[in-house]
Amino acid sequence: MSAENSEQTLICVPGQVLCAISEFTVASEGTYEKLGYIHAALAGIVKLKKREKNTYISVISFGGGSTVPVIGDIVTARITAVHHRMAKCRILCIGKTALNRPYRGIIRKEDVRATEIDRVELHRCFRPGDIVLARVLHQIELNVFHLSTADNELGVVVAISPSSRANSSAETVPMVPVCWTEVQCPVTLIKEPRKVAKVVPEKGEALSLSTKQCSVFATMRNVVVILKSESENTDNYGALLEKHGFEPVFVPTLEFSFQRLDVLRDRLLSPYKYSGLIFTSPRSITAVRDALQGQKLKDDWKTLENYCVGETSRDLIQRTLDLDTKGHHSGNASNLADFIKTDLYNKTVTLPFLFPCGNLKQDVLQNKLSEYGYSLDSVEVYETVPHRELESNLVALFRSETDEPQGDRRIDSLLFFSPSGINYCAHVFEKHRISLAGKKIIAIGPSTKKAIENKGIQVHRTAEKPSPDYVIGALLQDT
Repeated sequence: MSAENSEQTLICVPGQVLCAISEFTVASEGTYEKLGYIHAALAGIVKLKKREKNTYISVISFGGGSTVPVIGDIVTARITAVHHRMAKCRILCIGKTALNRPYRGIIRKEDVRATEIDRVELHRCFRPGDIVLARVLHQIELNVFHLSTADNELGVVVAISPSSRANSSAETVPMVPVCWTEVQCPVTLIKEPRKVAKVVPEKGEALSLSTKQCSVFATMRNVVVILKSESENTDNYGALLEKHGFEPVFVPTLEFSFQRLDVLRDRLLSPYKYSGLIFTSPRSITAVRDALQGQKLKDDWKTLENYCVGETSRDLIQRTLDLDTKGHHSGNASNLADFIKTDLYNKTVTLPFLFPCGNLKQDVLQNKLSEYGYSLDSVEVYETVPHRELESNLVALFRSETDEPQGDRRIDSLLFFSPSGINYCAHVFEKHRISLAGKKIIAIGPSTKKAIENKGIQVHRTAEKPSPDYVIGALLQDT
């Protein structure tokens, strides 16, 4: 495409490559830059505008208004997850226009506010369920946008009181800003930190969201609740669930504190004492990395027999420890033990395997390997505890469904990834009398299935392996 044919009408679709980025081409309204090219952000007509040496490339929507966020747009979004480095959200409105489908947004720690960026703590700025106003900085992927709340008029505009989140039978009470860093429950007077938006209403208008903005919160797709610890691969589940028409909501269930890393370090410095390493969780990989204190894993480990469960763990081990492992496809500890037996057939193995693990580890791996004639040197390097906001997040989630019984937004399924996760969640369900009637309960792996059934909860389907494809297969098995 060039300025010479700018008078011709060129129709484009979202994601379409328009031209290569050059010194004199500028991505303007309705476009974004990615991998050296300018792409269309929405369906419409391509417009070229010459200004001095530069050519500005824009896309004008057929309907005269953008239905896809573009750079500079102010959007309304619901916070779905808060991590250490970023908050994730669902973009629901552009200006006062409610979208007919949600987009994903990411607010990075450095884009929350304009001052004292190094002191930002995201859990003191946002909570899952908060409604925020944010500005679009750029498009990361086709349906994912980088957002900012750094401007004074951007930030949290709706927050629900802790009394409502903690009591599923209570009436929803919106919190009231008391300053630009705190909101307060008008009933209990409890205060919570937030990055509050300094919203200035237009002349003659009340300070409130539009009817369309409010109604869109209750007209979402079927919600699939992902109940797992925070990890890098959560987005993989979210993207695939969206592709199949679900609205993923991530609720962190577990937190971890590391311990005895000095003991683990001593073991890692002596590979000649072992037959190899075994990993059954991402936390054990992190523990090994931290125990090494920035040093490389000794090359002698690469010549040994090393195993892990899960593709995510295999990739993480390769990336952080530069170590190849086998057995990732096994899916769980029991299957891994069987794989190790087969893999070591006709091999002489007399030394134990080093096994970094957590305080809630199951004994199935050790028992089966012992039965097969192999031993483990288990080093407990992390402790598993319930996430500090698990209770309030779960109550708020089910409360939002109860508040809109006529809406299209409903919890379709709950995905449980670990026995400890279901144990902590079941306590919350019982304490607040939260009913799971009508919800599909999906277990990730046989040990999680057994733990759910031990709580008297019926398991709808089981995904045999902790991978997005297996989870989608379980969700769609009889739909």
